[in-house]
Amino acid sequence: MISINGLCTGDAPLEHDVELARSLGVAQLCVPHWKLDGTTPVTASAVLHPNAFTLSSAELWPSQRAALRSSMDRAAAVGAPCVYLTTGPGFGLSWEAAAVAFREAVSPLVAHPVRLAVEPTNPLRSDIGFVHTLRDALDLALDCDVDVCVDLFACWYERGLRDTLRRAAGRIALVQVSDYVPGTVALGDRAVPGDGVIPLASLIGAVLEDGYGGAFDLELLGPRIAAEGIDKALRRAVVWLDNTLR
Repeated sequence: MISINGLCTGDAPLEHDVELARSLGVAQLCVPHWKLDGTTPVTASAVLHPNAFTLSSAELWPSQRAALRSSMDRAAAVGAPCVYLTTGPGFGLSWEAAAVAFREAVSPLVAHPVRLAVEPTNPLRSDIGFVHTLRDALDLALDCDVDVCVDLFACWYERGLRDTLRRAAGRIALVQVSDYVPGTVALGDRAVPGDGVIPLASLIGAVLEDGYGGAFDLELLGPRIAAEGIDKALRRAVVWLDNTLR
């Protein structure tokens, strides 16, 4: 099952994303929570809620928790099985202290019918999350009884990745697909799958082998994609991913 991430189209409204997906023969969208307006029919693979908590400021958690709960309620309304999030910053805290704070902040929401999934962030985006490897994200998820979002662009180089993916079986809520071209130095400069060096086919095969049955979400961002044009880039990406899944 292929999904297109709403971040691909920037500030374009959800109506635009729905029409784009339809033109590409894709049935599902991963929707940033700010694009959900309650009026546009959409089949959602997931809802994105970045920067969930300010982990060093517990007085902010009630309002931040309410905002996250709202995203989960809206996800339920459109049939999305999960909300994936970045934890929010842990400035001033050790990793361990940030993990304890995140567990405390998120625990009242774990019983919600919509699952939560932690997405690790690039260390340069410590402003939106303190978890920077899939292995750490999985440890945190297991401790908090939530799931993980596997962004292959962000984890393909990790040591022991195959073992981490195997250990994550049953906890993977979403798999995101894009590619890396050697020499890329700009944060978020992604490539169409198949244009780079990430062993995407074998990684996709691994999660399928471990029983993953969810969406493969195309998250194409950055100057390389902008130069080609998002419509053309997504069209090539959908063909590549469809052929790979087949």
